[in-house]
Amino acid sequence: MKTTLFALAALGLAATSMPALAADLTAEETAVEPSMFDVAFGVTLTSDYVWRGISQTDSGPAVQAYLEATYGIFYVGAWASNIDYGAGTPDIEVDLYAGIRPEFAGISFDLGAIYYVYPSYTGTWNFYELLASASYSPIEWLSLSITGNYVPDQDNVLENGHVAVGAEVTLPYDFTLSGSVGIVEDFGSGYGDWTYWNIGLGYAVNDYVSLDLRYWDTDIGRVSCGGSECAPRVVGSITVETSWSALPH
Repeated sequence: MKTTLFALAALGLAATSMPALAADLTAEETAVEPSMFDVAFGVTLTSDYVWRGISQTDSGPAVQAYLEATYGIFYVGAWASNIDYGAGTPDIEVDLYAGIRPEFAGISFDLGAIYYVYPSYTGTWNFYELLASASYSPIEWLSLSITGNYVPDQDNVLENGHVAVGAEVTLPYDFTLSGSVGIVEDFGSGYGDWTYWNIGLGYAVNDYVSLDLRYWDTDIGRVSCGGSECAPRVVGSITVETSWSALPH
């Protein structure tokens, strides 16, 4: 179509309005609609892998990576990290997850499931949980969120639930201030119910690199925890991430 229109204009066979029409058609034909499909990926180096207030690496560092494919509101992905629960336990965790992220009335939802896999361990540690979350920005610089997780009774884990509320404030110069408070009930791991909280400062170095410095704490005592994994801690991390659509083509 483009070649035909340009040829007609060059030969003078079109009406005087034809060049304008050709330009409009050319612009429409060359405009590329954003693809509904995308792939995001990233790597994080952190001083401690903290999950719901408890260190998963015996207060040591972790290297984490993820790969996620999206198509419209649908997503599927995998996330992995080294872990350290002591001798004779797994040293790798892989989270396989999938779900949908619809939006309604200005509220962003996330409904899905996570399957926790421990490929380096021959025992039965794998389990799954269901998740639901919602986030809303009442004003441009503030985001509020609530997350709920439910783990049905399984061979190696007792039925439990988790709820967390969070807030993030956008600050000048690419900084963010965020925090959350969560409650875990009847986990069946020997900890019983517990509450955790965190607050931290994030900084976007550029479109691909971000930094985070965060304080974590729980209401679990050292005796109940069986060690220092539940104690207060400050965690620093650096993340490098992007997506296929964000890369230059």
